[in-house]
Order: sequence, then structure tokens, then C-alpha cells
Amino acid sequence: MSVSFEGFNEKVLTFTTEEELTPGTPVKIVAQGEVAACEGGDLAAGFTVSCRNGLAAVQVCGTVTADYSGSAPESYFDRFLANGDGGIAADPDGREYLVLAYDGENGKITVLI
Repeated sequence: MSVSFEGFNEKVLTFTTEEELTPGTPVKIVAQGEVAACEGGDLAAGFTVSCRNGLAAVQVCGTVTADYSGSAPESYFDRFLANGDGGIAADPDGREYLVLAYDGENGKITVLI
């Protein structure tokens, strides 16, 4: 047996989008039922799972591995905002997530949202 964070309490909603979103992109709600990629400093409503034909599957609960920039998280509970480059960064004004894994060498972080 090995450590695994996948599958726990995953919840995915479908939204419309005018953008082509890549998996793992943090998104914000821009209109009723519509999402767009977050800009730097935005609170993420969720993270893109897939996108096609103007529809985006957005994970709003569960474990997510995202691109990460900035210094290492200071604790296992930390606050994050979108970094504007398709990932997240620690920020005291952000949403609090439980940090499950951090890979500074590859710029990845796994959090429970």
C-alpha cells in the first residue's frame, strides 16, 4: 500500500466558458453558470478538470494538484490566490486550503479544496 490523496470527496460541476482552459487552471465565476481563468490575485472558485465545446468541468471539492509559484507553504493550512500564470501562490488574503504535498522543484502543490 502507498499514500494516495486521489478520489477523496471529489465534486465536479459543469460551466460554460468562452476560453479554452487547460486541466488544473484555477477558474473564477464571471457570470451565472460561466467561468474564466483566474487572473493574478483572484480567489479560485475551482480548478479545471477538462474543457471542450464551450463547456468546462470544474472541480470544486476534493484533492487538486496545481502549478505553484513562490516560497514553500509555511504550514499545512495556508491561504492561496491565483498567481495569474495558471496556478496558485500563497497569499494572506487567499482562500485557506489544507496542503497535502509540496514539490518546489517541479512547481507543484497538492491541496484539499
